[in-house]
Amino acid sequence: MGYKIKADEKVLESQLDGCYVIKSDLAAKSASAQTIHNRYKDLSEVEYALRTMKTTLLEMRGIFVREAERTRAHVFIIMLAYMLAYQLRRLWYDVELTVEEGIAELASICSIEVVSAGQVSYQTIPEPRQLGKILLSKTGVTLPDAIPCRNVEVVNRL
Repeated sequence: MGYKIKADEKVLESQLDGCYVIKSDLAAKSASAQTIHNRYKDLSEVEYALRTMKTTLLEMRGIFVREAERTRAHVFIIMLAYMLAYQLRRLWYDVELTVEEGIAELASICSIEVVSAGQVSYQTIPEPRQLGKILLSKTGVTLPDAIPCRNVEVVNRL
């Protein structure tokens, strides 16, 4: 017993290739089909945000605190960091690198302390590499020529 392909039905079915159905319980007057489709596509942004927050860029993970205020503060900082990463991704969309790579490039910019014979000191910032210049330009950030030296020591507690 052989199989027979119905050419006319195959043509009709091929017209649906690449199509999908989105089902919603919203009334037609509440939202158009295009609006529902757009909201569905927005889910990819939500999924990207959650992946970003859980990976090495932001590392949102379970923390064990006893006070609700501290938990809210932790989530607030993660969300703020995500918003910064989102804006950098938007601003650097046409540069061939990830946000992580861009941040690493900008982290290479450092300051050099200059001390003169009269004990007057200041910090200067060398010109960034070409990629750093491009990234700073796209974010609208300009670096100062010099930073006053205040002899302040910063200690980070880990």
